[in-house]
Order: sequence, then structure tokens, then C-alpha cells
Amino acid sequence: MLVLYDFQEDFKEISAGEFHENIPISVRGDKPTSAMVQDVEDVKSLLISNRPARESGIYINLKKISGLLPGDRITVTGRVGEGAPPGPIWSVALLSVDDGHLTHHISPRGIYSVSHVLELNELTQIFTIHTIGWGTFQPLMDLYIDSIIITRSAEIIAEERDTRTLVYTLKDDPNLEWVDTDDVDSFGDSLLVTRSGSPTIRIFKRDDAMAFHVDTRVNDWDGIDIKLEHMKLRTASRYKVIVTGRIDGDAQKGAIIMLQGVPNYAWRAYVPIKKDLEFNLEYILSRTETEKLKGIRVTTNPEGATVPFFIYSIEVIRV
Repeated sequence: MLVLYDFQEDFKEISAGEFHENIPISVRGDKPTSAMVQDVEDVKSLLISNRPARESGIYINLKKISGLLPGDRITVTGRVGEGAPPGPIWSVALLSVDDGHLTHHISPRGIYSVSHVLELNELTQIFTIHTIGWGTFQPLMDLYIDSIIITRSAEIIAEERDTRTLVYTLKDDPNLEWVDTDDVDSFGDSLLVTRSGSPTIRIFKRDDAMAFHVDTRVNDWDGIDIKLEHMKLRTASRYKVIVTGRIDGDAQKGAIIMLQGVPNYAWRAYVPIKKDLEFNLEYILSRTETEKLKGIRVTTNPEGATVPFFIYSIEVIRV
């Protein structure tokens, strides 16, 4: 995957809410709408606050991003501030100003990820990211933007295959019949994973394939940590983390399984939990995160704190 534009790289061009004209992002909305960079554990977000209308947010001017082609994908991730009511009366939207094309995401617990594959007529358009509400509802919560990334599609860029660096894999076939071989009490330094909290971890394996079963969970932090700091990742490089697995129990409404940064514990990717759900979690580390994060945790939110799950594969790919 070739990254054409990385929002995190432009933070150095933003000072006290002022956006330099050479970068493709700017504030949308009348005053007192403001934008300010927030830095938590060296992971930066852009906070849009004092929003007088639901349309207040950020402009993304694609005219200022060179080399765009049809099929390239724009993805915006982040979260909303406190006080967000449950969906579906509101969502976060990625909207084309020119033709009104709308992509939106109703976000449980305020986490969102919206993406859109660009068509030929959209390569020089202006998009916005903001909230929308149904009926007369005005969702005016603070809006955090963690990333805006534009990437080539895998079908267009063959070079992606050449940069693939497989660091760790557990399992490829989710239907394989596993044999219980070990009850893991601790993880040695030779492994690229470690226990988070105090769940029971069992290794299931057959031939060269392997899976972890995470059980007897009590807290939402009971899970598995992927030890990025032990993987000798290249400084100033971007990496995609991919985790697949299966849910092994029931959960209450609102439960999710997620990837979480360590040590800042910000949510990176998630899916709602359903019984026997086979999940695929993906997150692209920014260059700053590659350098600063010690690991990525596979765990759940509090609503899913007791749910057991399998981890079938873990991949870290340089992109």
C-alpha cells in the first residue's frame, strides 16, 4: 500500500489553529469553530471544538494532493467528545462538497472510521468531515480527527507486495480442528506477544499453524499485547497491523473487540462482538506511532470484558 497523503505529517504546519495554505486541510464553519492539535502520549489528534452547527468540521482539498488516481482511497478516523448520544440519530460524515456524495459511520462509543474510493471526477474535489443528524437533531460534540490517509488501492499498486514484511502469524484456517497442547502461564522474551491482565491463555496448534485462546477474562484489559518494541521496526516507516480471530461466547449489547495502543490505550480498530463472529482488525501505524508505541493490545471494551476469543493470526506489514 502506497500512502499518498498522511495527515500526521502536516501537524508541524498547524500552530494555534492556523493552517498553512500549502496543506490540504482547513477549518470549515463559522466562528467560534476552532482547531487545535492535542498530544496524548506522543499520539496527536486534531480537536475541532466550539462547533456552532453540525456542518462545522474540516475541509480536505484534494487539489493540493498530487498524484491521485481513480481507485485511490481516502480514510478518516477519530472519535467524538463526551456527551455523544447513541446512534442512529447522528453519525460522522465524509462528504463531497461538489456532488454531495456521502459516506457516513454511526459510531458506538464515539469511535469512527469513514472511507471512500475516489472516482475520476472526484480527484480535484473538496471533501468535508463533520457530523450529521437526523431530523432536527444537532450533534455539536467536539470532533477529534486522528488520521486522514489517502492510499493507492492494492489492485493498482503492485509494489505493495514487494514491501510486505510478515513478522508473526498464528493461523490461516479458522475451520481447522485444534488440539490443546499447552496452558501458558507466562510468555518468554522469544515470543512477540505477551499477556495483558490475567486471562487464561491456551495455545492450540497443528503442524505449523497456531492459535491463542484467551479465556477467563474479568477486565476489559485482559487480552494479548503484540510487542512492537521487540520487532525491530524501521524508524520513520509505516506498518499495518492485522489480527484475525473468532469470538467464543456471548456478550451484552455494545460489546466490541479492538486493537488498542500501548501505553496510551487509545482505540485503533474495532468490530462489534457477536457470538461466533470471525473478526479481522486492521490498523496502519503512523510514523510517530511506529517510534513511540510499545505495543498493540487485542482486547475488548468494558461491555465485552468477560468474552473469550481466539486469535488466529497476527501480521505486521511494512507499507
